[in-house]
Amino acid sequence: MPSLDGAVVVTGANGGSGTPFVHEALARVAVKVYVTARSPRVWDDETLDVTDRASIAAAVAAAADVTVLVNNAGAPPSASLLDVTEANIRAHMETNFFGPVFLARAFAPVLAAKKGSTTPSRPEKTRSWPTS
Repeated sequence: MPSLDGAVVVTGANGGSGTPFVHEALARVAVKVYVTARSPRVWDDETLDVTDRASIAAAVAAAADVTVLVNNAGAPPSASLLDVTEANIRAHMETNFFGPVFLARAFAPVLAAKKGSTTPSRPEKTRSWPTS
């Protein structure tokens, strides 16, 4: 994780690798950690649905001091590739690809305005689909 001279936003903080990212940011004494999830339950976190443009806009407005965006939100495939529907594939791509791209684009002006800001890449969020 890069230098934490400012605030950190961690999406998808309720599970998977999100929780360790929050712990790492807190351990590295980030100025502030914005913890977000589609369904808040673990932390005193904020609701953020990366597939909802209004939710993204609200997150940007609330975290105008962010210098690190950990774009961790995502969901596993809902079925094997043999059984999944086209609608499920599209929903999966909306959550795991388009949502994080639109979130990064929304935060880009905030991040660009602060020297040393970054959004670490999470390429494994578009991991392969199981066949069984």
